[in-house]
Amino acid sequence: MKRKIRYLLFIIVLCSLFYVINGSYAMYKSTTHGSVSSIPLARFVFNDQLTDTLSFDIKDMKPGTVKQFNFQVTNANASNRSDVKIKYKFFVNSYSLPLQYSIVLGSNTTNLLTCSGTVDISCSSSYITMNYTSNITRSYTLKVSFPSTNSSGDVFGYNYSNNIDTVTLRIESIQST
Repeated sequence: MKRKIRYLLFIIVLCSLFYVINGSYAMYKSTTHGSVSSIPLARFVFNDQLTDTLSFDIKDMKPGTVKQFNFQVTNANASNRSDVKIKYKFFVNSYSLPLQYSIVLGSNTTNLLTCSGTVDISCSSSYITMNYTSNITRSYTLKVSFPSTNSSGDVFGYNYSNNIDTVTLRIESIQST
């Protein structure tokens, strides 16, 4: 009988302890309305449209040719501006042609991209900072080159003639400190 009372007393103390510990934690929940796309961070401006990804058609490129594509990056749209300092970087990808890429700011000649791969090419830039105190729009040029020879000096022939490729340019922006 003593054993049952001790066991019952133990259960009561354990339940009371659990109730006190669990009940003493304050639980808060906050929600926000809107979507991530409504938060204006660095975005491309291309043909008067704001976007995070651009695709460029590079058909008809032959060894020895160069194509240039102009685009802009902004921290604002028609009615809003980012209210935080941001960092953004570029990513360029292509998959079937041995192309070379460069992105330059305005009339500058310094290539912002670092690339890896010879055919399945992946490029990225370092983070670039954009302040929030005023509307900022920066003009960039993406240069796509199809070299006439490879790194060994071999001339590119028609071995790429049936390949189709698209250059994808993506921007990633994050809040800066």
